[in-house]
Formats: sequence, structure tokens, C-alpha cells
Amino acid sequence: MPVLPLQTPFLSLSLGDLGCVLASVAIAVIASGRKKKDIVSLCVPLFALFIFIFPLEAKPGLAMDLIYAATLTALVIRLEKYFPE
Repeated sequence: MPVLPLQTPFLSLSLGDLGCVLASVAIAVIASGRKKKDIVSLCVPLFALFIFIFPLEAKPGLAMDLIYAATLTALVIRLEKYFPE
């Protein structure tokens, strides 16, 4: 996986990780604009920080990116179904 030029001993982001983090922020922005607030959607960027930016154990790889993307897809469907505008 390609790694972004900004790399430190504590932080190394791949493009897939960055995409997951940006998608999480986008979902939170969409959820914050709704009349009924969904706490799960609003907390998704926090989960992304703990999983991708500051991992506690092993660095997440492609499998984690795919699983997280599938989870975000399910979350968007949930947001549209149970928290309509």
C-alpha cells in the first residue's frame, strides 16, 4: 500500500486509511445536519481515530480498510432509513 509522505514513528497513514477517516468525517457532517441526531454516526470519526490514526496494537491493513468501509456503508443505510431528513 502506498504511504503518504508524512510519516513519523507514531503515525503512518496509507491512502486507504485516509479514505476511511475522511468518509467517517463526511458521515458525521451529514448526520449533524439532520433534525434527529444519531449519536453513532456523530461518533464515527472518533472510532476512525482510534482504529487508523492511533492504533494500539498492530497497524491496520487492507482487510481492516475493507471491513471498515463495509461498516460505513451499513451505517449510511441505517442513517437514511431510521433518521430521515
